[in-house]
Amino acid sequence: MASPRRYRNIALALSATFIIAQAWICAAPLAGTHDSSSSFLGFRHLPTDHFAYMMYSTQTARDGSLLTKNLFTTARQDGRFLMVGLVIAGAVRGITGLPDPVVWHGLRLLVLAAFCLVLWKLVQAVFKEGRKAVAAHAFVLFAGGLDWLVRPFFRDRMASTGLDWVNFIDNPWNFSVFWASTNLVWAIPMTLITLMILLEIRWLEQAAVKNADRSAELARIRAQTGDHRVGSMDTVSKPADFLPGVVRGMVFAALWFIHPYSAIVWGLLVAVAVVVPPMGTSLKRSLFINLPALAGPALVAVFITWSQQDPVVAASNAQTGLWKLGYPPIIYPIVYGPWMLLPLGLVMRRNTIDRHVMRWLLLWFVTGFAMMANPFVTGVKFQFSFLVPFLILQIAGLFALVQRRQAAGGRTSWPGGAIAAFVVLASLNSAAGLVLDVNPTATRTAARAGKDHLALLKELETLPDGGVLCDPFDAQIVPWKAGKPVFVGQWFLSTRYQEKAALVRWFYSDEPDEARTAGFLNNAGIRWILYGPREMQLGKMPRADGLRLVRQIAGRQIWEWAPAGGEWPSILQQSK
Repeated sequence: MASPRRYRNIALALSATFIIAQAWICAAPLAGTHDSSSSFLGFRHLPTDHFAYMMYSTQTARDGSLLTKNLFTTARQDGRFLMVGLVIAGAVRGITGLPDPVVWHGLRLLVLAAFCLVLWKLVQAVFKEGRKAVAAHAFVLFAGGLDWLVRPFFRDRMASTGLDWVNFIDNPWNFSVFWASTNLVWAIPMTLITLMILLEIRWLEQAAVKNADRSAELARIRAQTGDHRVGSMDTVSKPADFLPGVVRGMVFAALWFIHPYSAIVWGLLVAVAVVVPPMGTSLKRSLFINLPALAGPALVAVFITWSQQDPVVAASNAQTGLWKLGYPPIIYPIVYGPWMLLPLGLVMRRNTIDRHVMRWLLLWFVTGFAMMANPFVTGVKFQFSFLVPFLILQIAGLFALVQRRQAAGGRTSWPGGAIAAFVVLASLNSAAGLVLDVNPTATRTAARAGKDHLALLKELETLPDGGVLCDPFDAQIVPWKAGKPVFVGQWFLSTRYQEKAALVRWFYSDEPDEARTAGFLNNAGIRWILYGPREMQLGKMPRADGLRLVRQIAGRQIWEWAPAGGEWPSILQQSK
């Protein structure tokens, strides 16, 4: 029989492999041969989302600000966005002076190291046996679905159908913890919720010990007094009984300021756990000892009420409620593979996992899945919230089926080879992505920028504050690299994106005359206009009194708009 130390060392080796693979994902584009005229921006996966993260964190690095603006609009705003994870990244960037991607991925790897530690403790609490815990640890870290096999099929055959399937399958982070970990904004809440589930299990264990001690004390008092009418001591509340509620509420608030979608999942999970308490705890007592948890939602409500006074925050929140993205149910068995049915093994053999532990795993999975499948808030934002419990339930179901086989007279030894082979097979999801580039062409294009474009943005950064007008694709990195607001850029954070993108096309066309050009620039809060290859594809640079060329690099130009009277419509200056 292997020693606990050996299992711990195996888990450590698996964790180290996971961290190294996550580091390689960042470094791989730098190791290849690329066009010398362009530069890798540092984010291989979800690059446009990362440009938005960099927009916020750069403000903290530059200004030391806790609250930030949405620079993907030139609308007037006070700057009342608060995202703790991005603030921390910006603060580290400001202190160390390291490049943004280095700071970002460095923090991500530190968080993932913490996740590996918490996950190992959790699977130990779930499975008790070291060999099972090791198998579960490996499965959660590396396993996924069959999307790496079906992705080429869907790209080639389904792209013209108009279905959302292609977009869904193009994103491997929908199907595995490994790929979800490529984003720090997901890695932090995933780690925090996993830690909380571990704490909930520990609290249950401590409560069981306390209840046993209380029962023994009650029996002793009854024996001494001979009075069997003495009531249950479980109704007596001590300060320590309220600690879990306090932590649950504060974790909700922390998650809200890191990733609000994860906070919704955690809040729903806690609410269900409170109103459906474990056996031995009455509903009245469960509600009473969890009253402190309401402090977290109350804190968030106060912040939302205050921040909504900023029109850009209000518009951004309203836009979030309008975005919907769902997928047909048939896609899940196609993508996750036949092993998605493995949790059914737990039904066939119910004594595989302690019922209190199983309760929290099921609550975790069901709330995450319910939010992912809900028709009111975009389900794609909740994918990673149920991945950890789903994978744990899968491997637990496999163990349950093996035990059932053994009980029916099958092999009596633990089929370690078969289990290991299954884990390796399911882990091809992550291994294939390390060898192959899982990104579609559009993502690869967005992950790089021309060196002349970056040089122009460096010049733009040195110019006075003011709104920027340019092609929306190029505008995605302007707030990050130049620190200035753009009229329209990142598709989600630029409110009324389609309408504004159409106005950009109109501006560079031959249609606007000088009066309409001036009126548009004034109303849009524009001071700087970029004119490069993408803008040239849209049309010509308009001509109007007040437009003057101020910089030119390799055919790219920066024009300045100075309206009559020399008053520049700098939104940033007006909001100060």
